[in-house]
Amino acid sequence: MCLILFQLQKHPKYKLILAANRDEAYNRPTKHALFWEDNPEVLAGRDLLQMGTWLGITSSGRIAALTNYRNPGHMKSGKKARGHIVSDYLAGNENSGVYLKQLSKKKHDFVGYNVIVGDSDHLMYYNNIEDTITSIKPGTHSLSNHFLNTPWPKVEAGKSRLQYYLNQTDAVAVLR
Repeated sequence: MCLILFQLQKHPKYKLILAANRDEAYNRPTKHALFWEDNPEVLAGRDLLQMGTWLGITSSGRIAALTNYRNPGHMKSGKKARGHIVSDYLAGNENSGVYLKQLSKKKHDFVGYNVIVGDSDHLMYYNNIEDTITSIKPGTHSLSNHFLNTPWPKVEAGKSRLQYYLNQTDAVAVLR
């Protein structure tokens, strides 16, 4: 299960703290995070089959992250690669709200997904199942293979651990 944990606008020193893992398909070829040769502004891992990504940031501070929405009934062939949702946002210049409104018009082009886009000042969330665009409020949040902040045990444990580390005086050293 992919997992994204983050705290927005609550830490005294850092506007955004983010921790994530990707563990969907171990046999799918990927490349570790680095600045892309074809777009040197983007720092992200890379799916070497479709050339998209699941998480990235740009040198100007644009951030995007994606998880699959897990429902076997939604898995259909012939859909577009979801990793392009993230890479297109990172390579573009639309603000997050405009980008997500455009993405909403193409919701049926992809199998189920969740996406977070924005920057360290403001993040927005969208998934093509609920088809709702949400501004993320300051605080500690999580996203896995359901909706934002779904209280699954693994997700709640991750949020709790992140909050614990951030409350420690040595939290910055732990997170570096």
